[in-house]
Amino acid sequence: MKSDKIKCHVCGHFAKESKFGFRGYDVRGFSCQNCGEKTIHSEDAGRIFAINKLQNEKKLHAKIAKVGNSFVFRIPKEIITALNLKDKGILEVRVASPKLITFSIA
Repeated sequence: MKSDKIKCHVCGHFAKESKFGFRGYDVRGFSCQNCGEKTIHSEDAGRIFAINKLQNEKKLHAKIAKVGNSFVFRIPKEIITALNLKDKGILEVRVASPKLITFSIA
């Protein structure tokens, strides 16, 4: 974050940079030392919004393409944004059955 303090919009005192839980997510933000008000960092709020939107979608489609002797799995940008993945990230893949594949972030 650019600044380590912002003014609390409830009481006007300064809030300090902090990390806290919000609806099951770990987020960055600011906590007021005077009134206890918490403000979520805008990037983390956007990520939570993107995750909730994806959970309400019925399906997203990923494409598979051949590149040389390998295959690539192209993931929709909405998933990358929601999970805050970087362009050089690693996903662990587990084949549970021919129709069920699970991914986890390594």
